[in-house]
Amino acid sequence: MLKPRILSALIGIPLIILVVWLGGFYLLFFTGLVIIIATWEMFKMFTSLNLSPFFWLALIGNLFLLSSAYFKLNPSGIITLLGIVFFVFLIIFYSKYSLIDSALALTAMLYLSLFIYFYLLDSLPKGDFWLIFLLLNVWATDTTAYFSGKIFGRRPLAPLISPGKTVAGVIGGVAGGLVVTLIFILFYPILPKLPVLFLGLLISVVAQISDLTASIFKRQAKVKDAGKIIPGHGGILDRFDSLFFTSPLVYYYVTFFLKTGE
Repeated sequence: MLKPRILSALIGIPLIILVVWLGGFYLLFFTGLVIIIATWEMFKMFTSLNLSPFFWLALIGNLFLLSSAYFKLNPSGIITLLGIVFFVFLIIFYSKYSLIDSALALTAMLYLSLFIYFYLLDSLPKGDFWLIFLLLNVWATDTTAYFSGKIFGRRPLAPLISPGKTVAGVIGGVAGGLVVTLIFILFYPILPKLPVLFLGLLISVVAQISDLTASIFKRQAKVKDAGKIIPGHGGILDRFDSLFFTSPLVYYYVTFFLKTGE
């Protein structure tokens, strides 16, 4: 299991770094692709529970939101419009879809649309820098949490949600993220040290909360992985779940507390 996990990382990490470096359309396409596949994986989990959420409506809604980000439109108005559309759709097709189906689709759309901030980060001053900072911090958190949990894990963190996660894993993950942050501060002395260090800490903590959130969906569906597209890692949702909460975190933190993006 470890070998395919490492091989997938050796192939995937350089590709993602390349996409971030190229930015623009390539980053937009990558963000859309992640959202499309993650939406499919989530709805596949829902249907395994004999539910019938509005898959296409949620997918179109997410892509519409991504398009609004590209054209720099106000997302709050679009989210309001999409919410109304969901309820109109429920009225029209009430005999086929239940209120639970509509709620699940709306929840999935709002949750997965958070990944749009991964694309929006590139619009900030030095956005590519903050994207790399986010990715390396999240990857370090995930990796050190995995190994420290395997080696030192004794006390489970949230056994009802994710039995494999331990307190030692959380501590190890935070330590890994902070090491990456310190390396960035060392190589880029122009960075404001305390604000960036606190951002690194927040990313490590929030990444693991985001991971647990995705685990709730998998636990409800009684599956270990959301998909099988990435050997050793599972699905897109399994691999990118840590970025759903951390992408908007970094976007707003840099916007309000590191306004120059430096």
